[in-house]
Amino acid sequence: MNEFAYHVTNNEKYPYQLTQRYEYQLPVSWPPIEMTIVTPYVTLTLTHMLVLQKGYSWNGANVVPDGTKILRASVIHDALCQLIGMGKLPKSPYRKLADQTLYHICRMDGMSWIAATTMYYAVRFYAHIIKPIKQWWRLS
Repeated sequence: MNEFAYHVTNNEKYPYQLTQRYEYQLPVSWPPIEMTIVTPYVTLTLTHMLVLQKGYSWNGANVVPDGTKILRASVIHDALCQLIGMGKLPKSPYRKLADQTLYHICRMDGMSWIAATTMYYAVRFYAHIIKPIKQWWRLS
């Protein structure tokens, strides 16, 4: 069974941890990847199956309070952004696709249209404005 199961940890940076393997089928319309991507906790197959191993930890949502309507979306989004950050997936077009996936999972899990849309534009703003400013500030 592919149930989304996690527990809350004492780790302040990554307070959530999967208690079993979790798989999520990304849209097959995504651009193809050249080879299966494998890291210790995250795998992305040629068929766009995202596999998160038991023990994968993440920080939850950064834009809205954590809850049942965001946590599953946040783990998928964080794993995809991790692959982008590691250089395993190119930022374009995958960051926007990851953000769109976050929106769609939130809607599937019962988040209102207005909350999901606000959250989507907030993560887009963070990726294009706040994160580059933070990176520039660290370099100066």
